Formats: sequence, C-alpha cells, structure tokens
Amino acid sequence: MEILVSNEGIYEGNLILVNSDFPLRGKSTSLILVNEKYPQVLLQAEAAQMLRQAFRSIIDAECKDASVSASGCFCEGERTEIQKEGGYLLSYASPIFSEIERTEIQKEYTMLVSGCCGGREQADICKESIALVSGYRSEKEQTDIYESSLQENGAEFTAKFVALPNHSEHQTGLAIDLGLEKENIDFICPDFPYEGICEKFRAVAPQYGFIERYRKGKENITKIAPEPWHFRYVGFPHSAIISENNFALEEYIEYLKQFSANGEHLKYDNGRTYFEIFYVQAKKAGSTKIILPYHTDGAAPAYEISGNNVDGFVVTCIMHLRNSIRQHRFRKNI
Repeated sequence: MEILVSNEGIYEGNLILVNSDFPLRGKSTSLILVNEKYPQVLLQAEAAQMLRQAFRSIIDAECKDASVSASGCFCEGERTEIQKEGGYLLSYASPIFSEIERTEIQKEYTMLVSGCCGGREQADICKESIALVSGYRSEKEQTDIYESSLQENGAEFTAKFVALPNHSEHQTGLAIDLGLEKENIDFICPDFPYEGICEKFRAVAPQYGFIERYRKGKENITKIAPEPWHFRYVGFPHSAIISENNFALEEYIEYLKQFSANGEHLKYDNGRTYFEIFYVQAKKAGSTKIILPYHTDGAAPAYEISGNNVDGFVVTCIMHLRNSIRQHRFRKNI
C-alpha cells in the first residue's frame, strides 16, 4: 500500500522533536480543556484524552486498594470495556463511549484533581492529588515567561529550566507540567516527587503515551536540567519503548533512523498488540511516498504517521491484534 504525504507534515505529529536545535514550525491544533478546574491548561485533544485515561487508571487502583465499591468509582462494565478494547489506543471521543459515559468519565477525572475519589474525602482514599500546572503556551506566553524568568531568576537558572520562545515543547500542546497539589505551587519548578501519587502517575504514564521528558543524566542531550514534573505526549507504543530503554526523545528520533520501510522494522509486542515502526526520510520534492507493509492475510494495517520536525516521518503500524481493538481510531496520518 502506498500513500503520498506532504513534506509540511514533517513538522506535525506526536513525535516532533522541539528543542534548542529544532524550533517549532508547525501549529498546535485541536486544543481542548483538560479539566474545568484548570481553565488555563489546554492540550492537543489526543494528549488530553490520554491524560484523563492515565488519571482514571490511578483512581481505579486507589479505589480498589481502599476496597471501595465499583459504584464509587467506575462500573465493572466500563473497566472491562477498556481492557477488552486496549485502552491505550482509544480516546474518550471514541464511538464506543456514549455521551453519558464521556460525561461520567470527566466527572471521575475531576474527582482526582479535586483531591477525592468516589465521593470520599481526600484523607480517606486519595491522600494526595495532582495539580495541572502548565500545558499549551502561545509564543507570546512563552516569551513572557522567559523574559520574566530572566529578570527574577537570572540567566543561568533560565537557561536550565525555561526554553526560548518557539523552542518550547509547551507550544506544541503535547507537554504538561504537573505538581503535587499544595497551597503554593512553583510555576517554573513544581514539586513532583518520586513517591506517592506522583510516582504512581509516573509509573502508568508510558501506558498512556506519556514520557518523563527531561530525565536526570540526559542534560548533555536535551540541554535542559532534569524536570521531574514535565511530561510529553508521544503516543503508545513510542512512550513504552522510550521508557524501557531510558531514551531521551532526541536519542529515540535518531535511533529510529536505522529502521527503514524496505529494511528491518522496529518491532514491539506488549502481549496484546504487535507493532512495526520505521522511518522514512523526506524527499526534496514537495511530497514523500510511504510504502506500508501488509498483514499476512494481505490486508492493509492500521497506521499512524508523524513528522519528526527534523528530516522525515515515523510510521507506526498495527500488524496483529490479540483483542478486538477498533482500528479506525488508530488509522490517521498527518
């Protein structure tokens, strides 16, 4: 199967690399509110929906640990449906959820960020809660933050923790800063420790497409100091591969270049779904032809194409499903 993609697509998608060397060139689209408690925090729709699923999984686990009845959190039918459908590939906009179900999911997510679970007080079950500190930023907002930090914190601090305008992941709508809920939260460096509910989120994040973007030991690669609070949406299975191999996103983008459409593919199998991933360098002309592999039965796979914001495209194909995941959600290209 062959498809033709515009080279403008290099600058769009979940895997775009935005850093000091590669500025943002595309535009953030489909921005939505993550939660009504934080009206200033927006993310791209897919990232926002997966963040809600990640929080929902924590709530579910918290409720289970506290021996709360299913009616206090999520009904067994909902839980079974997500497991059966392979939740990491589904969004709450999916047709499998009715409007009532979507509303209920949003309510349950609000419970987490409000510091309670299943209607009980925070002290009873969710003893800690997570605050949404910063999501999408416009160029002007990033400029104001950068200049303000220079004045208040100095050049050395700012260089470590605040990206230049148009070099910030926050402008993609794919990055979120999280903090432990408390009376005073530092906007630039919120507290997000490696324990408690913060570590619980960190543990489940890769299952829902998120990576801890700036890890300790990667400063020479990312050019950013460690930021335990900063998470970037790259989508599954990329989040799992990056986390399992302790890659920085810069390393992963380079690593993928050894896997070509006509050569060996990067293969990932999580026991439910088998993926094949490869890189296609963009042609100098205005568009690039991408050849997709076929299933063993001759059918075309579900696929997703993302630019890397450098020089080409990353193609992700679902080659085998062990469950009845609905593939229409995954088949999209930039």
